[in-house]
Amino acid sequence: MYYLQYRGGDIGYVKTDKIADTHLTTTHIHLYPDDFTYGLAYGMARHWLPSDTRFKVYYDEKVPRRDMSGDVTIIHVAW
Repeated sequence: MYYLQYRGGDIGYVKTDKIADTHLTTTHIHLYPDDFTYGLAYGMARHWLPSDTRFKVYYDEKVPRRDMSGDVTIIHVAW
């Protein structure tokens, strides 16, 4: 789990879980909008996975996102 700080204040966290060898989820509770965190997940996958790796980044459809009045945003990264 990675706790986020901004000017000395706690603004939330990001938690990563390994679902399988080629599937991770990140759970987000923080100030930033969902599309921003989606973009970060996509950029990280594109940067750190080998260049010929096909991958998919998507929101968890079973859990309402924070931008849609949910409590958390869950993003899946699978390759």
